[in-house]
Amino acid sequence: MLANTDKTVAEITNLTGFCPPCYFEKCFFNEYGDKPSEYAMKNRKG
Repeated sequence: MLANTDKTVAEITNLTGFCPPCYFEKCFFNEYGDKPSEYAMKNRKG
């Protein structure tokens, strides 16, 4: 989602059902080695 949409990290957090948002950030970082916002900046198309 982060690479294929212009939604914010907060919007994606809500759409994926993570609560609290900091838990999403922690899980994402553990999986991908980047913060969600950093990943989006590096990988967004367009």
